[in-house]
Amino acid sequence: MKEEKNITALVPISEQVAKVDPSELNSVSQYFIADNIGLKLLHVNQSNDYEKILAESIEFNNDRTEIIITIKDAKFSDGSSITSTDVKNTFKRMMVKGSPHIPLKDFIKKEDHIQNLNTPFNSFEVISEKKLKIHLSRPTKEILYYFTLADSIILHSSQIKEENLTLSDWSITSGPYFLRQNNILEKNKISLVATNEMPDKVKLIPAPEVGDTNVLTTADMGYSFFLKKEIHEEISLPRNYKFSTDSFSTINFLAINTKSDKFKDIKTRQWLNSKIQKRFLKDLPGNPYYKKANQFFLVGSKFYRENFNCENFLSESDRVPDSLKDGLTIMTAVQGKKFAFDGLENELEAALGIKVTINFTDSVEQYQKRKVDRDYDAYFVPTSASYHVASESLNLLYKAKKRFADNPNGKINDLIDSYQKSEGDSVGIVSSIIEEMCKESEVIPLYYLSSPKFYNSSTVDISAMNPNESMTFWRIRVL
Repeated sequence: MKEEKNITALVPISEQVAKVDPSELNSVSQYFIADNIGLKLLHVNQSNDYEKILAESIEFNNDRTEIIITIKDAKFSDGSSITSTDVKNTFKRMMVKGSPHIPLKDFIKKEDHIQNLNTPFNSFEVISEKKLKIHLSRPTKEILYYFTLADSIILHSSQIKEENLTLSDWSITSGPYFLRQNNILEKNKISLVATNEMPDKVKLIPAPEVGDTNVLTTADMGYSFFLKKEIHEEISLPRNYKFSTDSFSTINFLAINTKSDKFKDIKTRQWLNSKIQKRFLKDLPGNPYYKKANQFFLVGSKFYRENFNCENFLSESDRVPDSLKDGLTIMTAVQGKKFAFDGLENELEAALGIKVTINFTDSVEQYQKRKVDRDYDAYFVPTSASYHVASESLNLLYKAKKRFADNPNGKINDLIDSYQKSEGDSVGIVSSIIEEMCKESEVIPLYYLSSPKFYNSSTVDISAMNPNESMTFWRIRVL
């Protein structure tokens, strides 16, 4: 009997993943699990190029407002064929349910901004079993990137009408893995992308909040969260273990509720932002795990603006606003503690000169609910971001159905739309977005966090995987 090729991975989970729904990918773990249990039209490969996965061909008309997509012969895990109708219905559900990273309403005609699945959805036109045409309301610069996101994994007809996709709803999948109990990914042998070299099973193990690098030897790959400087002075790895991503791959920021009594006045938000820019993290220059952030894009990313100084766009005042004299309470999810550091409250108090309390108490469900209810003053949010496109994380902030940012004056949303309509890199437009985010002070960057992924070079070959985009186990070769 052939021996199974099984691996283990350290990942940011704390319990059984019970829900994986492309319309609500609320965490890193939900995202990369979705990316492994579903099939996408495209994939960003290890060379940062668009690689066709389910798509056989993608053709645009001259003004890029129509897209004809032909898909390959592929099957769901139950043996039924994946058709262009499945692709259409996947995006139809996205229109109804929303998406964290893909603002479908921005580039689909208004008559197709549907509220339920029983309404016609003509912007996605089925031409044949393997071909469909997408009618856009305007050209969209990064639409190919949207086809690579886990938000757009192709769903089976049994999943389309489910209000929430939980573990039990993934007995049929389009992708290379099933999600089983005990957080085990098990290979779907008839998947379009299944190979003999990829892992048969991947056991997902919770990554420790704090630890030394010896913990890495319990896994073949995964995420490292070894954040206390006093444990070891510099990042080093045991023999055969290597880092596979850029170090500062997470940005932590404050989402300010512009509708709350404390922060409805922009001058109060700008005072907070100004103090953080001038005084926060001034005494940790040698810490290898944290780097002060002054903009929303990652260091080294395509749109990171070198030498940007947010202070130039903010007025200075030493007087504490009346609404903040009794202090500031910051909410966040329980998982947020993994991304904070000891003394974060003290650092913020020192910078602001007021009492600061951080409550690490929200469940994932409460985290999502607060985006709608707006029953907080400030929220501590860690997030990863793309190194190659501008809109992914901006959409999460400003365009998602459930989001933290409202952009009261509308300028940032207008600039995001202008960017999507523009040609070329449009670096100038993105620079304007960075400036407006600073002035509006609704999203206040705090620090970049070193949380790189790692792998054991003696057990797995990850040369075909792009770890900066996602941890795709089907791209791994077990040695």
